[in-house]
Amino acid sequence: MKRFFVWVLMNIAGAYGLCHAQLTVQQVDSMIPGYLEDVGLRSGYCLYAYGNAIEKEVGIPVFNDTIFAQDVFVYFVDEHPWANWSHAARFLFVSEDGTIEERKTVWPPDGLEKWRCLSDSPEVAGGSLYDFSKLRSRKASGVDMSHCHAVIISGGVEPSMNRARYWNDCAAVYSVLVGVYGYAPENIHVLVSDGTSSGKDRDLGGGRFDSSPLDLDGNGTPDIQYAATKSNVTKVFDILSRTLTEEDNLFMFVTDHGSIGTGLYEQNTQYINLWNKEKMSDVELKAELDKLEVEFVNVLLAQCYSGGVAMDLRAENRFIAAACGPFENSSASIEGDYEEFVYHWVAAVSGNYPSGESADADENNDGYISMNEAFLYAREHDRRVPDENPLRYEGYAGMGDALSLRGLEICTERLFSGTVASDETVDGCIVRLRSCTVKNDAKLTVEYKESVIIDRQFTMEAGAEFETKVTEE
Repeated sequence: MKRFFVWVLMNIAGAYGLCHAQLTVQQVDSMIPGYLEDVGLRSGYCLYAYGNAIEKEVGIPVFNDTIFAQDVFVYFVDEHPWANWSHAARFLFVSEDGTIEERKTVWPPDGLEKWRCLSDSPEVAGGSLYDFSKLRSRKASGVDMSHCHAVIISGGVEPSMNRARYWNDCAAVYSVLVGVYGYAPENIHVLVSDGTSSGKDRDLGGGRFDSSPLDLDGNGTPDIQYAATKSNVTKVFDILSRTLTEEDNLFMFVTDHGSIGTGLYEQNTQYINLWNKEKMSDVELKAELDKLEVEFVNVLLAQCYSGGVAMDLRAENRFIAAACGPFENSSASIEGDYEEFVYHWVAAVSGNYPSGESADADENNDGYISMNEAFLYAREHDRRVPDENPLRYEGYAGMGDALSLRGLEICTERLFSGTVASDETVDGCIVRLRSCTVKNDAKLTVEYKESVIIDRQFTMEAGAEFETKVTEE
């Protein structure tokens, strides 16, 4: 249902010497900032005008909706220009007698790049991009990197919403995977906006657009393989489901826009937004991940409402980091070149910021950056808090301390306790048994890399079995 707030420009027209004269485009343009100040928007917004006055009913496409205007001047106000969509915005419809009708929205109009921009974008400090040639390999434990795979997704929605920073996010993450952690390029599936099309799909700001470069790490080889459509996401996970095994690990990165359901039965449903206005729900994305029978799934989510997606992707073999809570917007970095959380996360796992400033996320000084260390570093340095509050999920206690971007390569302790009533296997680098009872006719098998520690109160009933196995490197 449409709700309008009515305000009459003629209330202040006297200040402009207009009285009851018919308003011109230039006069309305000059009055709108005063109206916005009156309703509480004093700064930090972007204001756009839809050409000149509309002389007949015009339908303005807005994401999956259409709004209609007749005999009015139309304006669009982006209330949080550096937040990812969806977020608070509004349309203003001004009649020729000065009456304003206002409609709230959470999406910009299609083709916003063709509207007249009446305000400067809020100033940002301006930063620098990562120099991929300076990325150096992190300490490795000798894991077989052929078992490490990745999926990178940046939907973009449409050109006017596809910020250049989303490509920067993907380029930085891709370059870290290949240049710092040794992923094979053929093991990384990249889905970005319109894929390999030469169309202008990326918003550079200031009315400038270009086609997203296919080379993410600057080595001259194309890295983007697919358009970020729903069918292509399914295609990629179908490929992975046929090729990956329980010895493999998957890292998945999602950036750009997110949205949340508004209907009665979808109020707790979060979506990732894909190219050409497609979207995929958290439940649908989980179904894609559930196709895989792999050792670990490591997920980094940067879009709005990503915390809600994280909660619905949970599984015992997954570690998930999200840039914000289930009902929060995520935002650009202060410099505007990356997503804020991703900016610090990349610094944590690579060891440096684009400026060359070091980022020391190795809290325990073991030479490895665990997923917990990367998350905690990025959250601690996130300058958008409390507007965005990063959160994480780990399938079992200690997973995030043992998991790196190379999989389970960090030797940490796994605590196991409780009653074993049927055959069960526990694995880990160091396995500590505490307050554990193996019932009659049950067998407990411990697979370990470094050691097994029987802490206290370990009991085996008559007929129970206990076996330890050393796992291979």
